[in-house]
Amino acid sequence: NLSLSNWDIVAGDFNSDGRDDIALLFVKPIGVNSWALAVTIYSVDDNGNFVRKSSQEVFQEPAYNVTTINIDGTAGAFDADAGLEIALGFSFFQGEEPGDDTYAYLIDVKNNLTNINFDNTRRVARNEVGPNDMLPFNVAAGDLNKDYRDELVMMSGYEFFVYSIDDQLLPQFKSQENVQTDGDNLDSDAFLTVEDMDLDLSSEIVI
Repeated sequence: NLSLSNWDIVAGDFNSDGRDDIALLFVKPIGVNSWALAVTIYSVDDNGNFVRKSSQEVFQEPAYNVTTINIDGTAGAFDADAGLEIALGFSFFQGEEPGDDTYAYLIDVKNNLTNINFDNTRRVARNEVGPNDMLPFNVAAGDLNKDYRDELVMMSGYEFFVYSIDDQLLPQFKSQENVQTDGDNLDSDAFLTVEDMDLDLSSEIVI
């Protein structure tokens, strides 16, 4: 479905040089009828110009038709090195098709931004969207337990899920919570952040 169009931008210091870089997360057309989800990395030079460093397809379209896709990304200190990593989150509407429809890939950018490293073990995969509604979707990162490492928070509809990440960027499920209210939040698509709100060195989840 080449009518799919969605993207997000993530900023962070991916190569630990003291300067923020840019990651563009987007739906990439492939050939005539296919698509993939891709990441392109840019640095910014002293004159404010974008310098393209690398690009990589991360997820290939499934065998069935997808009509709607949400993309959201975040940068986080997920492993022990100095550079930040990227979480590419996305969900799509697949109707009655079975299987996972909600993902977050953990992506490491190496070799002065020229290599984009990922694999299917470094991801969260869930079946959350359901056959009837395309749920709002967001990802965020923050240190929830004062271990100087960021956790990943994924939110789909009324539920959020917390994952810790090890040095190999392998996610481990920790907890989930339903935050459904008396109203309807399904018309919102930007409703999650993770920040240290009370200066106690531990982040809070804000919805």
